[in-house]
Amino acid sequence: MGMDKVTTLVALLALTSWSPVAPQTLVKDSLSVPCPYFDTINITGGVFDDGGNILFDGILYPPHLFGTYDYEMVNRTTKYSVEPHIRGCICEIKQNCIKYCCPKNYVYNRGECSEYRASSPILLDVSEENGDVMENVNVEQRFGIVYGKPCGAMYALEPENFETDQFELQYSGTLKLVDDAPRGKNEYCIARTIAQNHTEEHPEVHTRIFVCFPDQENAKFVIYPIGMLLSVPFLVVTFLVYAIIPELRNLHGKCLMCYVLGLTVGYTLLSLIHLEVPPSNFICTFMGFTAYFSFLVSFFWLNVMCIDIWWTFRGVRGIQRDADRKKYIIYSVYAWGCANVILSISLTMQFIDAVPDSMKPGIGLESCFLKSEKLTEFFYLYLPVIILISINLILFALTSFQIRTLQKETAAMNKGDSRRFNKMEADRDRFSLYLRLFIVMGVTWTMEVISWLVDPKSWIFYISDVCNCLQGFFIFMLFVWKPKIKQLIIKRYRSYRGLPVSSKASRSSTRTSTSHVSMAATTSINRSSMKANNNSVSEKSHFMTEIGD
Repeated sequence: MGMDKVTTLVALLALTSWSPVAPQTLVKDSLSVPCPYFDTINITGGVFDDGGNILFDGILYPPHLFGTYDYEMVNRTTKYSVEPHIRGCICEIKQNCIKYCCPKNYVYNRGECSEYRASSPILLDVSEENGDVMENVNVEQRFGIVYGKPCGAMYALEPENFETDQFELQYSGTLKLVDDAPRGKNEYCIARTIAQNHTEEHPEVHTRIFVCFPDQENAKFVIYPIGMLLSVPFLVVTFLVYAIIPELRNLHGKCLMCYVLGLTVGYTLLSLIHLEVPPSNFICTFMGFTAYFSFLVSFFWLNVMCIDIWWTFRGVRGIQRDADRKKYIIYSVYAWGCANVILSISLTMQFIDAVPDSMKPGIGLESCFLKSEKLTEFFYLYLPVIILISINLILFALTSFQIRTLQKETAAMNKGDSRRFNKMEADRDRFSLYLRLFIVMGVTWTMEVISWLVDPKSWIFYISDVCNCLQGFFIFMLFVWKPKIKQLIIKRYRSYRGLPVSSKASRSSTRTSTSHVSMAATTSINRSSMKANNNSVSEKSHFMTEIGD
């Protein structure tokens, strides 16, 4: 007899030494288990009778329906070794089984089970084989009960809020959803949950059914946060480049830095939340509200960038450079202030008991981010996004029209100078500018809103996820991966190391400013009668060159 057999036998003798009658037949080991793991429950505390049967929780298990298992299974896929223990084939005895997410007398909240002594059984309507519906059936008397989460990513059915969440629990233990394939016991679980506004004296307990996402959805819940994390380094590099290089720390660069900072923090925290990193309820709540605030900040700074670009091209004389600091302060008060106001409203709604559960954001309660209810997501997230995107699109349209008008004015002022206003070059700059404006002004967030409105299984949903994951890369390519920025980085590096700046870099970095000085001087001599208008055009043309390089 091998050492493994000896160890198993010793463990079994120790396990059953207290029972009134020793078993007459050895319990089966893990090499000859009587039934699949997910059809069993742990009956280690059961009592053997004279016939070798085990009585556990009022159910008698004959010898051929229990065995010793030296492993446990988690989420249908993960198997790990444990001390040998006896498991009984409850689903063979009861015929039909359902699954509880947690052990008996436990509640399920925020993905974890906690002990709770329930005074009443779980009652559900059950559809019989002949089609009749039996109401308020005690499921523990009707079905065999197995325990454990069937999968990692689940969503709660809310038939009281969503028509598509209507379900029918059939006599076989199969869960039938509206317009969806039937779910077996290993694709859903039943749990008690405690309402958000409960008190210790009078807790409000509900029965919920949690359903596994399809396999491709489970993969998405892992791939999506990893994709967002891969986007973060591009955002960090973009922020650092604009923070380190003095030439980029102008008004436009500071606005971009604030926008990128909000996205960086938001993406990082939301990814960790999706990957179930938060170790405690406090950290979960803190990370959730911080991520929420960070995304609000990014929304408002994107709006600021649109306002600033529109203001630059709106046909009036530009503001002097020494006034940029005042503009930045005004922009900061607007962006950070509005985000703080919305955050304060959310915190108030969350922690005031008088607010109905349906109006609470649910951060740190049902999950570490906004609870997945349409009304909640709309009120706290998508309503501000829709308003800001609408404003941004209007500003984009106005700016596009103003740019077109400006190009006509500039072309008329410099008619005949083909070297400076080459058509191909103008088309390239115009396309680059339009594309940059359009992307920065929220194509990804527009796709996010559209995906929220449609069925989560729609192909638009996946396009939105891809756009979100690539947003950091897009921003990096648009605002950092450009010849002008590369030259400024080289210049800054050589300056930091105390090395002389190359003549090529010097000529490249000064070419733009020199050409504009020359252009302004020529305009002043030849068109003195249009001096005020030409100064405005020259300034806007310079801005176009800056963001178009």
